[in-house]
Amino acid sequence: MEPQIVEKEGRFYIEFAGKTVEISASEAEALKANPDAVYDVIVSHTRKFNFNTAEDSGENIFSM
Repeated sequence: MEPQIVEKEGRFYIEFAGKTVEISASEAEALKANPDAVYDVIVSHTRKFNFNTAEDSGENIFSM
């Protein structure tokens, strides 16, 4: 099953594998022109960023 771009009440979504990801109108337009970028958009909206400044401090850089 391929990802589908769906518009509901003026909002845009990508539906894929039983999940829904909301995207902007400009992303929906860009995906119409370049459908191969759909997975990049899905990843950019679902990726989690975890930053731990304690792990990045100068004290811990050489403590391996």
